[in-house]
Amino acid sequence: MELSTSRGEGKASYRIGQQISFLVRVNRDAFVYLFDLDSNGDAALLYPAFEIAGKQLPAGQLLLLPDDGMPYELEVTHPPGKDLVWAVASQTQLDLPGELTGDWARAEVLMERVRRMGTTSGAYAEAQLVLYTAP
Repeated sequence: MELSTSRGEGKASYRIGQQISFLVRVNRDAFVYLFDLDSNGDAALLYPAFEIAGKQLPAGQLLLLPDDGMPYELEVTHPPGKDLVWAVASQTQLDLPGELTGDWARAEVLMERVRRMGTTSGAYAEAQLVLYTAP
C-alpha cells in the first residue's frame, strides 16, 4: 500500500484552511480507509465518508482523495500540530460505524480495533504519513 499527499511522501507541512489531497495505491484489490489521527489523540474518518459507499480499489489504480466525484473537499483544520494520516487496506470490507463517536473517536482505540478486524479478515495492509499543521 502506498500513501502520499499531493505534495509528496513523508512529512508534509500545511496551514490551517489549506486544501489537502491524498493519493493511495494498493498492490491487490482492497477496500481502502483513510483516517486522521490528530495531535489531541482524536480520530476522524476521511474516506469513505458522507454516505459514499466504499468500493474495492483495483490493484495498481491510483485513488485521489477527494476526487471530482466526491461531494466534499478536505481542508486542514484545528488543532495545529502533528497529525498522523493512517491508511488501511483490507481484502474484505471492515465493520466500522457510520460515524466515529465515543471510543471509536479515540485514535489508540480505533487503531487497535481496526487492526484486529483487518488481521482476521484476510489480506490487510496499512500505511501512514505525518502532517505538520500551522496556524
